[in-house]
Amino acid sequence: MNNSGYDNHAFDKLVDEFLLERWRFKPTEATFEGIHDYDCELDQVDQRSLLQFIQREEKYLARLEGFKNSGTLTQDKMLDLKILEGQLKKDIISERLFSRYRRDPSIYVNLAVFSCMALLLREFAPEEIRYKALISRLKQVPRLLQQGMENLGDADSIPAVWNKIGQASAQSAQSFFSNIILNIAVQADGLKNDMLAAATLASKAFKHYSEFLTNELSQKPEGDFAAGREYFEFLLREFHLLPYNPEDIEKIGLKFIETTIGEIKNLAGRISPEADWTEVIEIIKNDTPSKEALLDYYRAEIIKSRKFVLENDLVSIPDGESLKVIETPASHRNTYPYAAYLSPPLSKRPMREYSG
Repeated sequence: MNNSGYDNHAFDKLVDEFLLERWRFKPTEATFEGIHDYDCELDQVDQRSLLQFIQREEKYLARLEGFKNSGTLTQDKMLDLKILEGQLKKDIISERLFSRYRRDPSIYVNLAVFSCMALLLREFAPEEIRYKALISRLKQVPRLLQQGMENLGDADSIPAVWNKIGQASAQSAQSFFSNIILNIAVQADGLKNDMLAAATLASKAFKHYSEFLTNELSQKPEGDFAAGREYFEFLLREFHLLPYNPEDIEKIGLKFIETTIGEIKNLAGRISPEADWTEVIEIIKNDTPSKEALLDYYRAEIIKSRKFVLENDLVSIPDGESLKVIETPASHRNTYPYAAYLSPPLSKRPMREYSG
C-alpha cells in the first residue's frame, strides 16, 4: 500500500490548511496567536457561520484517520496529530453538548473586549496601523452583539449563573469602551474622531446588550451547565491526554490540599507561634499594599521571582523576554478574582496594513 499521501509533508500541509481556516473564522484568536492578517475583522457568530465551522472541523477530523494508521509519521508528528485530534473533538463535542454560543452570554463580551484589547496590549505594529484595525473592530461590535442576541434568543434554556456573569461582564465592558473614548482616542491624532465615533457605537451596543440580558434573557427557563462525568473523562483522556479518571484527579487535589495546609501551618507557626494559622492569614491580609501601590508592588515581586528562577536554574528564560503587569480590564473583574496571564503569541508574523 502506498502511504505517500500520509507522510510528514502531507500532514504539515493539512495542519497549515486547518490553521488558516481556523484563523479566518476566529480572527480574535488569530491576533492573540500573532497572526495579523485578520486584525481588521471581528468574528462572525451567526448560526450559519457557526455551523460551517463545526462542519469543517468534522471534515478535518475525518481526514486525520488516514494519518493515524499510515505508520509513516514521526513520533513528534504523531504527538501533534493527537493534540490536533483532541482540539477538534473538543470543539465538536462541546458544541453538541452545551451550545455555548446559544446559551452563554459572556462569549460575546469576551470576543468584543479581547479582540480590541489584543490590538492595544501588544506593540506588534506602529500605533497608526493598530488603531486603524481597532476602529474597524469597534465598528463591528454592534453586529457581533446583535448576532449574539439572536443566538441567545433561540435557546430553550439559559444557565442562570451564565446569564448573571454575562450581565456583570457586559455592564463592565462599557467601562472598557469608555476608556477608549477618554484615553486612547486622544492619542490617535488624525484617527481620533473615527475612533470616538466607533467606540461610542460599541458602548451603546453594550448598553442595549445588557438590557437584553436583564429584561429578556433572564426570563428563559433555568438551564444546566454541569459538564458531567462522561464529558470530564473525555477532556482528561482526549484533550489533555492524561491517564487519569475523576477519582484520580480528586485524590491528587486532596493530597496537594493536605500538603499545602501543612506548609501553611508550619510557616504560620514561625510567624506567630501563639496564633492559629487561620488567624495569621487574616493578619497578613491586613498587611497589604494600597490600591495605588499594588501594581508596582506586584512588578517588584515578579522581578524577585525571575531572579530566584535564574539563580536556582529552575527553567530557562528566552532572550529578550518581557512581562508587563497591568490592571485587569474592568469588563473581566467579575470573573477574574485576582489575576490572569496572557501568554505570548505563537507567531511573530508582521501585520498587513488594511484600510477601513
